[in-house]
Amino acid sequence: MNDRVIKLENVTKYYKLYESPKDRLKEALHPFRKRYYKDFCAIRDISFELKRGECLGVIGKNGMGKSTLLKLIAHIIEPSVGSIQVNGTVSALLELGTGFNPEFTGRENIFFYGTILGFKKNEIESRVNEIIKFADIGEFIDQPVKTYSSGMFVRLAFAVQTSLKPDILLVDEVLSVGDIFFQQKCHGRIEELMSQGTALVLVSHDMQLIEKYSTNTLLLENGKCLELGNPHSVIQKYLSLSVRYELHNNKINNSIQLQEIIDEKFSNKKASINNWPIDQWFVGSTFEQIGDKRIAEITKFCVCNLENKIMTFCTTGDVISFFYEIKIKKDISIPVGAVIFTNSRNIVVHGKDTLQYATKKNIDIKVVKANSIVRINQKFQIDLAPGEYSYTLGFGTVELQNSITINQLEYSVREDFIKPLSRIPKAGKFIVKKSCDNLGNYFHGYVNLEGDFFLSIISK
Repeated sequence: MNDRVIKLENVTKYYKLYESPKDRLKEALHPFRKRYYKDFCAIRDISFELKRGECLGVIGKNGMGKSTLLKLIAHIIEPSVGSIQVNGTVSALLELGTGFNPEFTGRENIFFYGTILGFKKNEIESRVNEIIKFADIGEFIDQPVKTYSSGMFVRLAFAVQTSLKPDILLVDEVLSVGDIFFQQKCHGRIEELMSQGTALVLVSHDMQLIEKYSTNTLLLENGKCLELGNPHSVIQKYLSLSVRYELHNNKINNSIQLQEIIDEKFSNKKASINNWPIDQWFVGSTFEQIGDKRIAEITKFCVCNLENKIMTFCTTGDVISFFYEIKIKKDISIPVGAVIFTNSRNIVVHGKDTLQYATKKNIDIKVVKANSIVRINQKFQIDLAPGEYSYTLGFGTVELQNSITINQLEYSVREDFIKPLSRIPKAGKFIVKKSCDNLGNYFHGYVNLEGDFFLSIISK
């Protein structure tokens, strides 16, 4: 069986550029067909293959031909030179909602747009409920889409294009739509499709996203293939062409000053469990909770700054506290609380439970009796890249005989020794902003790792 779904051979695309609309008419009426245009080459001599389940990342500056390449693969435009072979159904997330009829209801547009994509009526009918559930727009599904907000429109468009499970998915800078929870759903859906064999062609300026998904990466410059190969190597090539370095005379002083600020936050403004926030800061646990409520249940939680006031955003390097309360309904052994951070791309960037701290406070507790209330406060220095993050709260228990050795185990088996009791996935969100005092986010990636460096020059 041939797994190849896309093959481009020496593909080139020219456009005719006229200085004015009148020149088009002059050319059409000229008896000797005088040429009034200039050729513009948007894509030049591009060749590659893509197999099922693989992802080709396409990067480059604006105007280098990335979107043109996707339109060629989608057969929206035809190549001037070369050949394009596409085997299978294609779904193109180029401009979400293109093809929707504004007068039709959301439900009608599911069938209308699914038909445009080449799916049969019975195939669409089998997935209608899944599409409606994913879009999560409630009763508006039976209202004309012209009445939708932009967010509702985007939800439905993405749901239709991905729920129909195409063989090839073309994505052009649309994975940052909607709120953080919808973005996470989008990334989860992309990962699901790829695991089932859908091939992905992804255009993005987000290098972390390209490196996450890509099997190979194509770097375009003025429509030409500058490099094609390993994502990390190609991204480094792109960055070497794009990044401009700026020297700061006070860089070292700023680093020292930042460390002093962090030390001050930890030493002078500690928020202990005795400083439990006031009741009005807490959110009652009305969220979907996973676990056995007959044993334990997270009843309320809040996120605060170091002054124990409610926190919805912070700056890179700030310290924030998570407070949560658990009602114990049956006797348990050593209690274990956990907080997990997930970014908008559905990547877990950090997670920590109370056994993973240097302190051994958990081990002092041998058993928690029924009808007890457990209160937990976890503090984190948020050295994360600016953006939106969701957090998940978890609570469980570990037997005393396992509590000493559990942190010596491999991560893959460690959680087998912790019995989960209650979990609130994506309990809330917060925003991390870049520091305004020029001491903030000077790092690549998702998290900042503290460190130092030394440099020496040895002359012959």
